[in-house]
Amino acid sequence: MTRLWLWLLAVVLLNGCAARGLFENRTGEDERLFLQGMQAFSGGGERPADFAQLAEAYPESPWNAKVGELEQLAEESALRGRKILQLQREVTALQNRQRRQLQQIDALKQELTVLETERQKLRQLLIDMEQRAY
Repeated sequence: MTRLWLWLLAVVLLNGCAARGLFENRTGEDERLFLQGMQAFSGGGERPADFAQLAEAYPESPWNAKVGELEQLAEESALRGRKILQLQREVTALQNRQRRQLQQIDALKQELTVLETERQKLRQLLIDMEQRAY
């Protein structure tokens, strides 16, 4: 009886060790292609060869759908980057315009000061002339 229990225990242990490989997380070929493509993906216009191979070999793979989402996000990101550059150029142009307008305001303030001084002199001259007339 003890021998039977030892043999059963040995069989269970050996089967447990052999079955361990069945439950390990294995990476499928489609996932491997996706991960390799991710390493080569720059987000630019070029599609990595691994993504193309994934689309060709595994069109129904969920990883193939992820590639589509990834490429769409990269395209949206590039579009936003171009929009940001355009807005930065517009901001720079507006800052230059503002700087020129501030310079014009300063010049006009100086001219106003000069004109106010001349007006004061003319007023005083008018007062002096009226006092001489009497």
